[in-house]
Amino acid sequence: MNILFIYPNTQGYPRVPHGQNIIMVMLEHAGHNIELFDTTFLFTDRNMVDDEKELVGIVKPGSVSFTQKYFKKHSPEEIDDLLREKISKFDPDLIAFGILEDNYEYSDRLMGVIKAMGNIPILAGGTTPTVAPRVLAENPNIDWVMQGEAESPMLDFITRMDAKRSVNDCPGLVYEKDGEIITNPMGGFTDLDDIPYQEFHHWGDGHLVKGYDGKVMRAGYIEMSRGCMLKCSFCVNVTYQELMEDSGYFYRKKSIDNVINEAKAQIASNDVEMFFFCDDNFLSVSSARLKEFSKRWAKEIDKPFWINTTVESLHAEEKVKTLRSSGCHGIGIGLETGSEIMRSVCLHKFTKNDKIRSIFNALKRNNFRTTANIILGFPGETFEDVYHSVRFVREIEADTWNAKFLSPYYATPIYYIARNLGYIDVYEDRPGFNGLAKRIGFGRSAGPPIRTWEETRFPVMTKEEMIDTYMNFSNYVLGKLPFPSKGVPNGKKSESYESLGPAKTLVIKEYHKENLLPRKLINKYASELGVTASVDNLSRSEKKRSEGYKKSQPQLSSVSA
Repeated sequence: MNILFIYPNTQGYPRVPHGQNIIMVMLEHAGHNIELFDTTFLFTDRNMVDDEKELVGIVKPGSVSFTQKYFKKHSPEEIDDLLREKISKFDPDLIAFGILEDNYEYSDRLMGVIKAMGNIPILAGGTTPTVAPRVLAENPNIDWVMQGEAESPMLDFITRMDAKRSVNDCPGLVYEKDGEIITNPMGGFTDLDDIPYQEFHHWGDGHLVKGYDGKVMRAGYIEMSRGCMLKCSFCVNVTYQELMEDSGYFYRKKSIDNVINEAKAQIASNDVEMFFFCDDNFLSVSSARLKEFSKRWAKEIDKPFWINTTVESLHAEEKVKTLRSSGCHGIGIGLETGSEIMRSVCLHKFTKNDKIRSIFNALKRNNFRTTANIILGFPGETFEDVYHSVRFVREIEADTWNAKFLSPYYATPIYYIARNLGYIDVYEDRPGFNGLAKRIGFGRSAGPPIRTWEETRFPVMTKEEMIDTYMNFSNYVLGKLPFPSKGVPNGKKSESYESLGPAKTLVIKEYHKENLLPRKLINKYASELGVTASVDNLSRSEKKRSEGYKKSQPQLSSVSA
């Protein structure tokens, strides 16, 4: 079969999407013809991440120009024409989209272009199809939705389709038939040792050549584990844990033998000089396994690599030292905010600032390059909370930082709070979109704006204040601009550290109404909120959050996810 994969990337950030590439490689190994339509380099004439690096002063203007040769700006209409040309030449039997909520609007536009050319079947998989499969199944442009991990189900689906057999009972398939949405049970979790090694011939050098530590290096992508057991309110992993609980253990590991052998294969086939690990949380790993991995990587691979993790997982300097001995050079850390109360109330993350300081000090002592990831725009966030984020990033001396606006993804706890407090509007009468946010997040985007300034609302800060804060976050951290005086607390202690305040009280009460509040928060703030601390009625840690979801769904649309 001829299968065309679409990567509808509007962000101007070149990076191979790990999950999509795995499926492409699997199907190619099974004898199918695979081609890719990738929009990464079509919306802009430069890497937007490089723009961010220059903004924060990490690199000098023009020093990352090696990336520019891969980018050539096109209008959306020109990209439509390129897609038509690709389809005409390749003549696909199936077109597959990897969909995130951020790119769904643009994906739908491309689907419309495809359907106008004829009845070419379209399959949608990925994050949003997994958390909202019945919603997307109503989209007239989508023929099938694949829910859950798609490696084995996709191979089964294509095998049946190629043999002209019915696909209707394929695991994880969701589709509309005679006006009814059919939902098949998801398949089991993928054994990571059964996945073929990553190959990158479809992606080209634009995705593989990286500026790293002052050098231009050839990058590889590799996975050692999958899944994260933390329950951060803004992350789809907490939703996956509930949706996939009957499919097997959510967190899985690839054998270290397989990790080492895949790294060797990538070095041999692609001259890889450094690696990005694609794990949801690399340090969700035992000390014994980390020690074994570090020893073998240093001895057999001896290439630098970058990981992403959380402050909750970096809890001991012993772990930091072990990781450094492996050759790990850089770590992206989900800090999210410098406000302890925002971190607990809105994010359900309970690590204290003192602990985070000690973690970053340990990383500096061991010569790690660090990136602090910050989220702005949480419901209830005030100027003062943002000030604490600016101050804290400066205080911990992170080498780089990413400040992005909250994207309240569908079916995450923060989605319900953002919707209930009027932070987002949701579609109510658009097939394929009902219940999804009309706009989600915003920032420096190479393609069609994810969210325009005019459409943005913030319950506490004004739109103008929040936009200005976002645009100048790095200048505030670097001391190039003074932080607005109205956000700087009087005295040593901030008011937000001493009490919830009205904005945060409102947020935490919404969590309580949705039955999404962890027992830890209820016990801490019950008297201030005037609510019961009954574990039987309110505990999030011991009850399925799906109970709260069921109560919320009728408010979204007539179709439940």
